[in-house]
This record gives sequence, C-alpha cells and structure tokens, in this order.
Amino acid sequence: MKERQAGKKLSKVFVVTLVSKDGREIPCETSNSQIQYQGQAAQFITMRDISERKKMIDALLQSEKFSRAIIKYSPIGISVRSHTGKLLSANKAWRNIWGHTEEEMTEFMTRERDELKFDYCDEYLGRWLPALERVYKEGGYLHVPDIQVTNPRRKDTLYVSQHFYAIKDSSGKVDRVVILTEDITERRIAEEKIKSINMEKLEQAKRIAGTFAHEIRNALFPASASLNRIKLSSQTNDNNYEELKKYSAIAERSITRAADITGLISSYTKLDTELMPEQVNLNEVFEELLTSNKLKLDENNVQIDISGNGGRPVKSNRRQLLLAFNNILLNSIDAFEDRENRRITIEWASNGDSQEITFKDNGCGIPSEYIGRIFEPFFSKKSDSGGTGLGLAMTKRIIEMYGGSVSVQSIPAVGTTFRINLGNYESNSIGNIGNSE
Repeated sequence: MKERQAGKKLSKVFVVTLVSKDGREIPCETSNSQIQYQGQAAQFITMRDISERKKMIDALLQSEKFSRAIIKYSPIGISVRSHTGKLLSANKAWRNIWGHTEEEMTEFMTRERDELKFDYCDEYLGRWLPALERVYKEGGYLHVPDIQVTNPRRKDTLYVSQHFYAIKDSSGKVDRVVILTEDITERRIAEEKIKSINMEKLEQAKRIAGTFAHEIRNALFPASASLNRIKLSSQTNDNNYEELKKYSAIAERSITRAADITGLISSYTKLDTELMPEQVNLNEVFEELLTSNKLKLDENNVQIDISGNGGRPVKSNRRQLLLAFNNILLNSIDAFEDRENRRITIEWASNGDSQEITFKDNGCGIPSEYIGRIFEPFFSKKSDSGGTGLGLAMTKRIIEMYGGSVSVQSIPAVGTTFRINLGNYESNSIGNIGNSE
C-alpha cells in the first residue's frame, strides 16, 4: 500500500504464499485493483488458491526434465534441425556416432542458413536426398533403413538406420525436423554372420544329400544285382535252392542297410528339434551302456576299465547321451582290428562346474590326415564293414546341443582318446543350452 501511495506501479496479479493455522503453505494468486467505494478510494483485493495449478505446472516441469534426460542419455542419436537444415541440438549418442567434438558441434549450431542446404557430411544419403528434401519442405516422415557411412574422425565404417520426422508450426509450415540415428553396425555384422552360417548349413545339406544318394546307391546295388540273378535263374529254370537263398540273403542285407542309412539320416537331421534337457546321472548311463554292449565286448575280447567319482548330475538328455557314448564305444571296438590285449578305459571326474569324461583305447589309432574330419557327417574309413560316417557326427552334435564339448587325440598304432566335457545340471541353466551352431 505504501509503495502504491508512493507512486510505484505494482503488478495487478501476483502470487503469494500463505501459511494456514496448521502450518501448511498455500500458494495463492492475488490481484489488487483501486476502485471507488461510496465516494472514496478503496482497494479491491481477490485471492485464489492455485495449489492444484501449481502441482500441474510442477508436474509438467518434471516431465520436461524427464524427457530431456531420456534424450540426453538415449543410446539412439537424437538431433534437431531447422527447416533450412541448420543443426539446433543433438545428444551425446549422436555426437559419438558421427565422432564430432564439442567445438565442431558449436560451429555447426552457429552456422546460419537462409535456405535449405545439405552439407558435405550429408552426401552419404545419396539417393535418399530428394525424398529428404521433400520432408524438409513439405513435411512428413522418411525412414532410411540401412545405409553405410564412414565416421569422419575414426575413419571406420558404420551402418546406420535413420528416421526423419518433420514438425510443423501453427501455420502449417515445416519448422524443424527431428532425426533419430541408430548405429546398427553390430546388428548388421550379426546378420551377416547368421547369413554365412545359413549358407554353410545349406552347403552341408547339399553335401549330405549328395553323400546320402551315393550311400543308398551303394547299399542297393548288391540287392539289384542279386534280384537280377534270381530273375535270371527263374527264367532258365536253374532253380538252385542254395544259390537262390544266398542271393536272397544278399538282397535282404542290402535293403536293410539302405533302411538303416535312411533312419540314421532322419535321426541326424531331427536332432535339433529333439532338444529335451534333463538331469542325467552318469553312473546310470554307463551301467546301461556296458550292459547293452556286453555281448559285443565279449565277442571281440575287449576288456573294459571304468572308474568315476560319481560326481554331480550333468545337463543333457539320457537317451541321446547314451547314443553319443555308444557311438564312441563302437568306434573304439572297431578300431582294434587284429590287435591283441584289447582295452578300453572309461573315466570321469568333476572339473569345476562340469564333468570331464574320457574314452581311451589301445587300438590302431587315427592317421593324422583324418583326425580333423572324423566328426564330419558321412566321413568314414570303414564303409566296407558297414560304417556310415554318421555315428561320431551325431555324437558331436548331441554333446554340443547341451552346451558341452568333445575332442579327440590319437597316435597311430598306439590308441585314441575321446575327451568330453558336460556342464553340471543347474535348475536355472536350462535356458542357456542349445546355442551351438
């Protein structure tokens, strides 16, 4: 009042904070107007509680602060340009993608433009520039999905994906353009790797198909020859019972072998779809392995030495693991040829968070030129004795399906050792299996 009487101009509307009897602070908006009341000068004062409005303003300020924080710390580069292409703002991620310093940023943001103009650094957009120009002039949206650029500072190659959004003012003209720039280099590399893996799998499928056809032809050739011989005998009335019986047996064995090859191929190709992790006790697996092969071991005069500390259960599948171990055991039995004192040693022990299993035989060994190929599908040096070359390939695939590993060492004329590592079973580890290629 004294200030008004002194001639000082006061705001007609201003905000004050009142304190209630219970100590609460109440923001109020008050206005003070001079009026005539009953012929005398008077002050007309209004006061309004603006607590709710203040809460809304504070919430908006907090929301704006939150939005700015999102932009500032976003892993995606966010920049804003004027309708003439002048850089108005950019976050840290944008600067990191393009490798610009703070000084360069300041120079970009102080560079005035009277009309739309693209810089030399925009040349990477190439064929997209006409469409981008329309966004700046007419509005709309443009997505550049995958484009190769070179970081001007590090000189390395990047792949980026960009989104351009035009924002118009109240008159409908483009005021500014918001640009989202994402570095997709790692994703692109991963996609190329997957593509390479798929191509490799396709080539492997072609090799398997070709070898499969070859194996089936080889298996069925004796059957075809035998059936022709039987047919010839029937046409000449040369019905020699023993000879017909012999050729019938050859045909039957050939057809059975062809069916076995087909079954093995089917099992091998379906392994990835039969991922069934469970807790497996190695003692039980080895007990079943030796029981099911006792007759073959006795017939071949093979002595088995087996030892293990029991250990923890492993992460695998009992049926599939038994098949994998069985393939190694049969491979060792076949490797003895005419050797005497045939012995296979099976051992397993804990190795940190896994179990290490070894199969060691004193057979003829594997020549060095073949050691790197024994896990390849259809690779076999014993096809004359019925080998298909799928046994060890299946073993490797089964072991790796459950996150394990298998390796082999061999010395010709001394023996061969297969070493397998299988992870211990953990109730929370099932989701980490099956990642091998």
